[in-house]
Amino acid sequence: MNDGSPPQTHLFVIRIWAQDIEHGRSEWRGRVQHVPSGEVHYFREWADMLSIVQHMLPNVGGDEGVIGNR
Repeated sequence: MNDGSPPQTHLFVIRIWAQDIEHGRSEWRGRVQHVPSGEVHYFREWADMLSIVQHMLPNVGGDEGVIGNR
């Protein structure tokens, strides 16, 4: 519901890199930082990245705050 106040926004920095593991193989790694708070979390799976961002957003409940479910 829009009460006339400006929408609340959040800024995230997401860093993704290929990490060398063993025998010439590599895997993707990532880091999510919520800029206003400085909170940082690391991930290896893409689904974890979304979960981390949702966790960092205040008052996200149910499908209301999930991107793509509007």
